[in-house]
Amino acid sequence: MTCPLHAWGDESIRSHGLDAPAYLPRASLIDVDQADRVRDQLRRLRAGARKLHWYDMNERHRRQVIDQVRRLDAGHLIVIDSPMRSAGTSIEIDP
Repeated sequence: MTCPLHAWGDESIRSHGLDAPAYLPRASLIDVDQADRVRDQLRRLRAGARKLHWYDMNERHRRQVIDQVRRLDAGHLIVIDSPMRSAGTSIEIDP
């Protein structure tokens, strides 16, 4: 059986303005038959960069990316997991 969806995912840890760090995995899901079209749209947004990365963008570029992603026919999922604690070089998430 083939999954009819294609997903792009990313993750980060946020702590600014929070009582405890939060782990934020997220994904955008689209129909697999739209994957090539959406991939091409996202590649154009890289503006010469190797990858589409938020921290490398100025405010104008961020707004362009937000506008384009908002227009995609996609489902977006964000999961927030907190609190977290540091354990050496890794992060543990409390169950």
